[in-house]
Amino acid sequence: MKRIGCFALLLCLMLGSGNTIHGQESPQQVPAAVTSDPPPDPAYPATMEWPDILSHASKMYSVLYIASGSGPHPTVLMLHGFPGNEKNLDLAYSIRRAGWNVLLPFYRGAWGSGGTFSFTHALEDAQASIDFLRDSENVKKFRIDPARIVLVGHSMGGFVAAYAAAHEPNVFAVALVSPGNLGPGSARQRTNDPQFWDRWTDNASRLVGTTAQQLVQEVDSDPIKWNYMNCVSLLNNRPVLILEADDRNTSDNQELASRLQKAGDARVTEIHMHTDHPFSDHRIAMQAAIVNWLGIITKPQLASQTPKEQAVDELSSVRAQSVGLQRKQQSNHSLERTRRRDSGAKEPLRRRSTQRTPKFGYRQRAKCCEDMQQSKRNWRFPPIRLADFVLKSKTSASSTRSSLSLTRSTTAPRSNLVVMPSTSWSNVAVSGSFVRHALLVLYPRRDSLVCIAG
Repeated sequence: MKRIGCFALLLCLMLGSGNTIHGQESPQQVPAAVTSDPPPDPAYPATMEWPDILSHASKMYSVLYIASGSGPHPTVLMLHGFPGNEKNLDLAYSIRRAGWNVLLPFYRGAWGSGGTFSFTHALEDAQASIDFLRDSENVKKFRIDPARIVLVGHSMGGFVAAYAAAHEPNVFAVALVSPGNLGPGSARQRTNDPQFWDRWTDNASRLVGTTAQQLVQEVDSDPIKWNYMNCVSLLNNRPVLILEADDRNTSDNQELASRLQKAGDARVTEIHMHTDHPFSDHRIAMQAAIVNWLGIITKPQLASQTPKEQAVDELSSVRAQSVGLQRKQQSNHSLERTRRRDSGAKEPLRRRSTQRTPKFGYRQRAKCCEDMQQSKRNWRFPPIRLADFVLKSKTSASSTRSSLSLTRSTTAPRSNLVVMPSTSWSNVAVSGSFVRHALLVLYPRRDSLVCIAG
């Protein structure tokens, strides 16, 4: 039980704080998906498709990397930059080996797609790609989990990913790889970078229907829209990864991460790598950072389960550990009995008492340890906010047993851990209604009652 309590406390601390690896090299543990192929699945092999996506009456070319296995698979929408010389195909393969699908669309007017290019069109194309991944026919055909769609954008694609995720609340998470802040960034570069116009003119020449001057006029026409700092209030309730490099976007990236953290997003991960804008000499490190982050925010093997099923699985794991400890104690008891019988010992062997973990969603009485049985019977404590719930105590004048009532709270934080000292309770009965997305674990410890919800 002590091990379970420590694990739960560590988990709550991890969920309740943001992660920042800032201003220094970030040593990444390279996952197997980056360096080796998974075992093949003959029934559902990994494959590649090239569907055409319709966006405002124009056809976008795309590539869809489908992971092996029956799925459904969480899916990454990968958005390239301006003009998209670096398409991060190595990253796409690593993500697929980790069990994810990856859709790489090419904006209108870029890389053979129909229509003309503009930054506004790129935003519309991202939304069209999200709609494509949610289409019921595509979900079935390509083994997609529509509840686990993550946007990953590089450079200008980072801006597009941030904007699209901010205006599409059903996007699960977003990863921004050196995202360019198109409005303020281009204005600053025009002042400080003498090569700005040459660079933008060269990039625009690879795209259809636009020029560098037209693109600059587009971002200057609406400073609020083309500043991703204005997306903070719409992103601060989801996991966000900001991967920085030593380039022109570093200051904007750091400010974005800081604003998200100040806005209350505890799931911001900021990583800085000492490399250039396309991460030329940090490709493995970049892939490791993103694949590891994807593994943290969601588990692909559980993507097909409902939140309630995942909660029951988590609780079953806790209960299995408790049952394992009890069986180990029973085995040790049997061995001790055999040893004492063989040695001729006559005094009786006292059986150790064991604690039982209450079942999920059922009324249970928590058994107390010997030191708890001496504590006073009647106790009171004020309402306690526990994750999405409020626990209130109630003591009957005619009964020595107190009860906890569980009710829904909309203002409480997402995760918490409450410990009630052993001196304040003895026999406790738990009752209440459990809702979807809730996980409650209530069990006695030697000196406290531990309640975990998430």
